[in-house]
Amino acid sequence: MKVQAGRPGLNLRRLLVVTLLACMLANFGRSPTVSAEDTMQLSCMCPMTEVTENLLLEELWQDLPRSGLRYREGTVLQTLTSHSPINIDGNANFSTTATNEGWPGDGSNSSPYVIANYSIEAGGVSGIRIANVDVYFIIENVHVNGSTNFQVGAFQLTRTQNGHIINSNSSDGYYGIHLVESNNNSLTGNLVTSNDRDGIHLHDSSNNNLTGNSATSNDRDGFHMFGSSNNILSGNTATQNREDGFHLHASSNYNILSGNTLTSNHYGINLGSSIKNNSLSGNILALNFENNALDNTDGSNTWDSNSYGDFTGGTPYTIPGTAGAVDQNPIEDSDGDGYSDYDELVAGTDPRDPASSPRITSTTPPPSSTTPPPSSTTPPHTSSSELPSSEGEGVFLPFQQIFALLTLCLISLRRRPKNTKKL
Repeated sequence: MKVQAGRPGLNLRRLLVVTLLACMLANFGRSPTVSAEDTMQLSCMCPMTEVTENLLLEELWQDLPRSGLRYREGTVLQTLTSHSPINIDGNANFSTTATNEGWPGDGSNSSPYVIANYSIEAGGVSGIRIANVDVYFIIENVHVNGSTNFQVGAFQLTRTQNGHIINSNSSDGYYGIHLVESNNNSLTGNLVTSNDRDGIHLHDSSNNNLTGNSATSNDRDGFHMFGSSNNILSGNTATQNREDGFHLHASSNYNILSGNTLTSNHYGINLGSSIKNNSLSGNILALNFENNALDNTDGSNTWDSNSYGDFTGGTPYTIPGTAGAVDQNPIEDSDGDGYSDYDELVAGTDPRDPASSPRITSTTPPPSSTTPPPSSTTPPHTSSSELPSSEGEGVFLPFQQIFALLTLCLISLRRRPKNTKKL
């Protein structure tokens, strides 16, 4: 007869289970920051994974340039459908193609054609080329890669009007978005990155509205206008482009550039010769390697209330270049939070949002806005440990690691040999 001895591991297992449940409750409802790397891992497991709103669109696309996924409305990754390049020439051809493809809309102002949710590997040609069209249409949530042929845009509009390109992406092409003799179009919330030429190029195209677009890491300019007038560019971002953030030349007149952010380019804004009467206001120009601004025109362009990273206060800001232009009202601190735009860009916070000001742990007052910036244009690395967590956040426990450790302990105890005695 065998009598089973007491089970000393039972209480320990119960303790481990209780600890595991406590860890789960401690982490319940928390929303830790999700990095682009974490998002790439999540997207491999589930293409509809929700991510936190503070993940930047630019970071996501740099890490997932060909993923077939799209960052939509700040929270969700959506799956795109693979499609061959699209070539439309003329209103009649647009109508026929829309019918064959099953695209909604009839081309009217109240019911535009909609081309949406495609991933296109262009293979040299334009991903979407639309020419000689004046019907109304929307291109939304389309990713084009590899439109590499000479003077080809991933999104190419030629002699076309009434088009809207929204929340779309192009990478590794010649131009990201290319408008040629195309008027009365809008480009909104698009990302153009790593193209061989310009991110967005307007050639002889006028009365277009470009809002909230981002051009990064292109081999020439972020935004380039040649012979293009009466366009509005507002709230756009150009960063890390090899030449200029914005470049206007060849009779590009009467354009309005307002509220744009241009950083880490060769020049921030470059106004070439023979352009007139452009208005530049409320732009942030900082950390650009040669000059934040350059004006080589006849002096008729208006610079007002822009923020310049190399402005040290005290006097109006003189724009480098032959025009002798002056900004009478230069801005150092766009959001009025006590930190200069330059300091916020270096710290990695949003110079337009007072809620994103750099946090400090000491009682030292904010740095003076009149302090000249360091000579180097390379932002120093700031460790996340230098900034305290938001008040009330607490400490986020590494739940995955704790879960794995406790599980291994439970398995080990479960497999422990029984202690038996013979009577």
